Amino acid sequence: MPNSQELIDSALEFMRTSGEQYLNHEIEDARRLKHSTVNLCTGVELVLKARLAQEHWTLVLMNADRYRNGDWERGSFQAVGLSEAKSRLSEVCAVHLSEQAEAAFTALSDLRNKFLHFVVSESAARVTGIQLRAWHHAIDLLDQDFLPLSDVERRELQAIREQMRKREEYLDAQFEVVSAAITERANDGSDVILCPFCAHSALLVGDGAICLVCGSGQSEPRAYAEECARQAAPWMSSDEYYGTQWAAICTECGQQACIASPEALRSQCTETLIHSDRIERDADTDVEPWYCFNCGAVFDSLDIVECTRCGQLFGRSNDESLCPNCSW
Repeated sequence: MPNSQELIDSALEFMRTSGEQYLNHEIEDARRLKHSTVNLCTGVELVLKARLAQEHWTLVLMNADRYRNGDWERGSFQAVGLSEAKSRLSEVCAVHLSEQAEAAFTALSDLRNKFLHFVVSESAARVTGIQLRAWHHAIDLLDQDFLPLSDVERRELQAIREQMRKREEYLDAQFEVVSAAITERANDGSDVILCPFCAHSALLVGDGAICLVCGSGQSEPRAYAEECARQAAPWMSSDEYYGTQWAAICTECGQQACIASPEALRSQCTETLIHSDRIERDADTDVEPWYCFNCGAVFDSLDIVECTRCGQLFGRSNDESLCPNCSW
């Protein structure tokens, strides 16, 4: 039957293997990124399963009622996946992951599934960014006594931490290379935004959106808006984001990439998300402007209205009553 300590050892082994594969540049990039992602995701899942097993071994099984003596040793069982593990931790063990950790683990799982089932076109920097977010939250859990670790396991965790720092150095080096270009574009009027995929202030928005560090590009304005909105309202699901309450269609570019711009996301400080001198909150009201993550358009909240035909929010530039999708 599942043993919590064995699962911890296995989790750390997969995480360590992930780091070794990522740093092995003798392997072609596509395979290196694929296998390091798959192994890291496996390690993260095992960390969560180890915590479930600490509560009770049956929580690791998808269908405990079908378990027969010896199934564990034979491998004749189905274990829970990441989503179910998170659900059982919350509902059965009263262990609640932070919204940021859940988002990071889900993004890693989605990337793993893409790698397993078809060719992935994401840049090395973007894959690195997704991996790093998951690394940080997994290590943070273990540092906070999410699981009991032996001295040997803590030394293993420290080795894993050193591997993670080399990923950070890679992204930092990429940022240094493009920093002059970022400054030049910002001086020309582009907004500089913290990229939600690589966590560097290198996403330029003005005429389309492009991250100069990880290469996340112009086809993903809704993804940028969604990630940014989640940082402001981390409890929000994708369905809620794409509903009328959170995302508006921009009449300037036609993309559903406008979100309200909470003050917490606006600053000239590099740690925050939106750096735009054009986004200013009315000091006499509690109303926030809306920002388009595709073209950089800014709308007064009073110009964010529901389409009279479909009900979708959109940012109007004049007195339009129909959103861009319904006005064709």
